[in-house]
Amino acid sequence: MDRNGKGIMNKEIYYISEMMEDARHAGSKARMDVERILSAEGLPVLDRVENIAEPSFFSKLRHKASPRYLAKLSRLLLYRHKNCILQYPFYYDKITDRVMKKFAERNDIILLVHDVDSLRSWEGTRSKQEIAFLNRMKLLIVHNRRMAEKLQGLGVQSPMVELGLFDYLLQDRELPCPDRKLGKEIAFAGNLYKSRFLQSREIENLDLQLNLYGLNFSQEKMGWKNVSYQGSYGSEEIPYQLQGAFGLIWDGESLDTCAGSFGTYMRYNNPHKLSLYVAARLPIITWKEAAIAEFVDRHQIGFCVDSLQDIPRQTEQVSAEEYKGYLDNIAGLQERVVRGIYTKEAIERGLAIL
Repeated sequence: MDRNGKGIMNKEIYYISEMMEDARHAGSKARMDVERILSAEGLPVLDRVENIAEPSFFSKLRHKASPRYLAKLSRLLLYRHKNCILQYPFYYDKITDRVMKKFAERNDIILLVHDVDSLRSWEGTRSKQEIAFLNRMKLLIVHNRRMAEKLQGLGVQSPMVELGLFDYLLQDRELPCPDRKLGKEIAFAGNLYKSRFLQSREIENLDLQLNLYGLNFSQEKMGWKNVSYQGSYGSEEIPYQLQGAFGLIWDGESLDTCAGSFGTYMRYNNPHKLSLYVAARLPIITWKEAAIAEFVDRHQIGFCVDSLQDIPRQTEQVSAEEYKGYLDNIAGLQERVVRGIYTKEAIERGLAIL
């Protein structure tokens, strides 16, 4: 892809810019990084869409009735047959969401997929509507092979390429290069309230030290003796703060398996947590049935378990030489993920098949 946004199709590729703010969670980091990568590659912005959090009903009403807001929506509806990269799902107000879907259906869209709600919790009509929308896209960039196969099974016929791993840009500082030691100190980062397995009393019986990072920590619900809350950090800072021998990727309510809608979703998605841990040069522990287990095993950057109960025993079986191998392998991936290589290569593969 050259600096004028020309891909191998020899057509100009645009993108829609999203007005997003960084926060102390990963929610906006992945989308912001995609936009930074596209901008750095020289792709021109076709238009901009804002997600404004208005403080009251009346301020929302004033905003939606403003000439600027109405003009922007009208302009989006006028575009036709533009080659454009969009990020999905759309996280705007209901009116803007509908306009963005109309825009996507009227243009030639490469859709970079962050989440597919039909794989997590939707059933019936809403799922059918999402699948129908995905089928109107020129190309889908999905997380991995498992997600592609599941979507095909649900009826998605649009061409798909696999991202492999979300990038995690760290451009303004020296890359994390911590002196990690093999042991039973485990880091876990994320929305701590959503991670219901942390509330299980059985956590206290594990022969592990668990370091927690993120929002919504409840001392009352997670006050186990082997659990230490390390605070909440912005997405650019947290890779430098993670302490431990391994980073844990787990979801759901149980220590024995990843169950429930969030746990089941791990069978198909690439959690952004994986990208964070790679950027932090932190070896991985995850569920054997997770889609990312294939990535972890293929690149030899950690190990996979059936249950959290298995982690103490398996850490004891990892030799110092094996652990050094994990660190060396993840260092190679770190260079790719912090430079945006996965996103660039996925777009190039997608353009090659169109």
